Amino acid sequence: MKMKWWVMFCLCIGLFSCLYRNEKPPRNNQIDKIVFATGECKGTCAMQAFEIDSSLSYKYFGGRHAIKLGYYTGSITRDLWDSINAKFEKENFIKWDSSYKESFDTWPGEMVLYHSAKRKHILLMDSDLPDSLRKLFYWMAEIPKRIVLIQTKDSLQFETWVQNGFPRIQNLPINKFNPPFRN
Repeated sequence: MKMKWWVMFCLCIGLFSCLYRNEKPPRNNQIDKIVFATGECKGTCAMQAFEIDSSLSYKYFGGRHAIKLGYYTGSITRDLWDSINAKFEKENFIKWDSSYKESFDTWPGEMVLYHSAKRKHILLMDSDLPDSLRKLFYWMAEIPKRIVLIQTKDSLQFETWVQNGFPRIQNLPINKFNPPFRN
C-alpha cells in the first residue's frame, strides 16, 4: 500500500512539472512601433526603409545597395522585438535629440519611434552619432538580414524620406553678392 502511494506521488509530481513551463513573462516594452530608414552616401550605403510594430509585422523597402531590391513583408520573433526595445531603452531613447546631422558626406538615417502615445522623429548622419547610438544604428541597419522576407507587388509607404535619396537641387537662382565697399 505504501508503494502505491509513493508511485501516485511521483506521477503527480511528474505531471505538475510538465505543466509548469519555465517561460519568461512577457516584457513590458516601451516602444510600440519603429520606422527606420537609411539613405545613400558617397560609397555603398544601403538605401532601405523598414517598419516594425508590436504585432511583430514587418514591412521592408530595399533600394540601391540593399540586401534585397523592392518591397517585402514578413514578421519578426517576439525575442527580436524585445531585444530591439531593450537596446533602445538601454540607450534612453526618450532623451535623444531630434537631429544628429552636422556632416553631409556620411550615411544618412532616419527613425520614427512611437512610444506611450507619442511620436519621436530623428534625422541623423552616422558619423555625428555618439558611439553607443552609432552601434545601435548599424545594428538596426542589419536587421533585414535576419528576417525572412516575402516579396510583395504592393508598393509600401513609409513615414521616412531619406531612403528615397536627397532631392536634386535644380534651377535654383544663384545668389549674387555685391562686392565689398571700397574706401
